[in-house]
Amino acid sequence: MATPQIDLAAIEQAIKKIRKFTIQDIAGQTGFSTFDSKIGVETLMKTYACQMQVTDQGELIYDFGSLVRRES
Repeated sequence: MATPQIDLAAIEQAIKKIRKFTIQDIAGQTGFSTFDSKIGVETLMKTYACQMQVTDQGELIYDFGSLVRRES
């Protein structure tokens, strides 16, 4: 079974819009499943610097700031 393509451009646009978010926030912005949203965010983390925080409830907060590209 083939893996469906994830629209990284849509996820990137959502990240530019909200900057600091949970995977559920990205799923809500894009209409993608939380699974596809997580895969997309993790893929973009290879391209852009990202800081992560954990709330008291154990929820991960992703912070891409101003989308700074990682060094090669």
